[in-house]
Amino acid sequence: MNRAWWAAALLAGSLAQAQAPAPPPPNPNAQAKELATRLGREQSLEGLETIVAARNVDLFSAYESGWRNTTAGKPPQPLPPAIEALIIRNYKDPVMGPALRTLCSANWTPYRTRELFDLMFAEWRSGNVRRSNYDIRDAVLRTDLAGIEAPLLEWLQARDPPKLEDFKQIVGFLGRRHYEPAMPLLVSLQSKPDRAVAYTASLALLDIGTPAAVDAVLDRLEAAKAATASADEKSNNGYLLQRIAQLPPSLPLPYPRLRKALPDDNHGYAMTWLTQRKDLAAVPDTLVLLGDSKTYPGALNALIATDSPEVWKRARTEVERLKGNGLNDGQYAYASRTLDEKIANPEKHFAEQRQMERNREFNAKSQALGAQRMAAEKLRESPDAYIKASREHLVAAERLVEEYRDLPPAAVGLKGEVGNKYLELGHLARFKLKQPARALELYEAGRRNDSGLAALAIADTYQFDLADRARALARYRAMQADKPSARQTYNDMEASIGQFAQAWLSHQVEYLEKGAKFSGPVRMETCGAASLFVVYGGAGMAGAGDYLDLEALQHLTVPQPGPGAAGLSAADRKTLAKALAALPPSTFVLMRTAAYVAQLPDADAILAFLGRQDPAGFASACYFAALGTIDSEGGPEALRLAASRFNREHRIVAVKADPRMSTPEGTWSLLMDSLKKGDSATAMSCLTPGQQNKFRILFEGRSPEKMRAMAESFSGFALTAKFSEDMQEAFVASGKHGGFVYFIRAGGVWKINEM
Repeated sequence: MNRAWWAAALLAGSLAQAQAPAPPPPNPNAQAKELATRLGREQSLEGLETIVAARNVDLFSAYESGWRNTTAGKPPQPLPPAIEALIIRNYKDPVMGPALRTLCSANWTPYRTRELFDLMFAEWRSGNVRRSNYDIRDAVLRTDLAGIEAPLLEWLQARDPPKLEDFKQIVGFLGRRHYEPAMPLLVSLQSKPDRAVAYTASLALLDIGTPAAVDAVLDRLEAAKAATASADEKSNNGYLLQRIAQLPPSLPLPYPRLRKALPDDNHGYAMTWLTQRKDLAAVPDTLVLLGDSKTYPGALNALIATDSPEVWKRARTEVERLKGNGLNDGQYAYASRTLDEKIANPEKHFAEQRQMERNREFNAKSQALGAQRMAAEKLRESPDAYIKASREHLVAAERLVEEYRDLPPAAVGLKGEVGNKYLELGHLARFKLKQPARALELYEAGRRNDSGLAALAIADTYQFDLADRARALARYRAMQADKPSARQTYNDMEASIGQFAQAWLSHQVEYLEKGAKFSGPVRMETCGAASLFVVYGGAGMAGAGDYLDLEALQHLTVPQPGPGAAGLSAADRKTLAKALAALPPSTFVLMRTAAYVAQLPDADAILAFLGRQDPAGFASACYFAALGTIDSEGGPEALRLAASRFNREHRIVAVKADPRMSTPEGTWSLLMDSLKKGDSATAMSCLTPGQQNKFRILFEGRSPEKMRAMAESFSGFALTAKFSEDMQEAFVASGKHGGFVYFIRAGGVWKINEM
């Protein structure tokens, strides 16, 4: 689209009324404004040049609105150089000059050239401002341009200084710029009768932050102690003192100097000073604060943070003195216990401090990696470049994890992120770039960083992409040998996934070792996790990014399978079948697409897809078991036929729900009976997977006599609340004590999921 076209389109609106064609085009002015708004969103130079040439303020207003709406909420970006040059060229135009300036003033857009500063500053200082003082002041002061402080300071000292609000804004600007030549003026302004100007000058001096600047503010505050101050002045002075108390310890400033400026009845700043600087001169004032319930917690923490056993002893003496006379029983008990522990074992405290410092170092270095990570993220549209840039960041992150391996909670968290990121990169290399060897390197790095899915991806790549049965088998066996983390979690979802994974691995090994496809009984407690993939497609488990290019299928509505569920159109089913058939075989493909399978057009397509993605058959058996509610009542016909054929061909035997657990009362009774008989296996079957992990040691590690005694200790059971059709609460009594037990229904049985 060239400038001539824009000119014709934009000018159409402004010429329409004058020419009054018959019949008129449909709302040409609105069309021109809509185009101008779009050009503003794009920050189009040629579009802006056309509007300026036409001197059409209405179209410029639309352009500026589009610009502003696009930049709102985003970090300010400087004016593009060519657009800033256009503003400079047209600045003195009485029509377009003031309008163009709003690209700075109304959009939080910084400028970068001295030429534009000189033009805007001259207009501001002239007093003949086009539009408003606020508008031009905002524009002039919104820049990182160096060297503009001197003319601003000169204006403040001129015989015709700026008006009050402009004056204060320039004072604040010079402070934020740390402009030390302004200090003499700022110091003198502190004594001006206008307290708002004096307060602004003090803030600017604190922004400059040199010892001399801070000392000047302290002089003012010390003098103010003898004067009668209003509530606002006291509030302002308090804020200045708080700012000073929070200055970095690198600034040489002894506490006695601050103390001279403090109000006689206010010692609160001592806590901040002591915490920030560990200046022991502030200890006496901080000890006084222990006796005030409002300042007691902060004072105690500040005294402890001195890391001085001598200060702790002084604090302990003061706590004893304040017992019942400033400290209540709870405050006294906590303070005395805490200080006694510190005094008795200072080394423990210092070790904790070193650990905290290590944590702070780790967090700072981890955050510093963020820029590198964000730079890599910008390359997502180019997988090869994205992988290379991300690996650089991940190598640095791995080094950081190794450097801080003594900090398990923090380092392990980052290690998990690194492992998952390598997994994602491996998927991109394997599925997007068709580079399995490169994917294996990335997956191996993910496995090295404790990603279990990366370990699975290695075996999966050997099995499907490289057809290396021996190496795939070795990798699956290695995964079997790892201690299953699912046995360590009390989370039902994690434990259920773990149970499924262990069962799936055993059948995967059997298939690769003997060629045996799965047949036999299917237990819902083992296959429960399959429902996650049916419903959600495993998207959250298979790594970030659309590495299978499934976005094209997102326009299809994939309803949940079930009685009465609406199906896709025949055309959509064919589109879906074609897309799924084009995907490569992989366990990860199956996880990501399980929710789509029920919508394939016929049983042949369903079984062909599952047979290709899951040659061992166990995952498919669990898939059909998880859809057990789809029967003659009205699920997709193709899915019912596929399930029937699969179960018949694989000789699948569905394990019926245990009728003894058809009610919460029945499950509790079965648990008690099995414990009395010493039958730990049946007792465990009454619990959800997470609760099985919780009680495994208790049930499986006890003698029959102790298990019987455990059951006999319970003396009562009563249902107390029904939260839903599938969740109920009961109260159980044990001697003089009691507690609540919670039941959930899944797979036609009630199980205990918390007690």
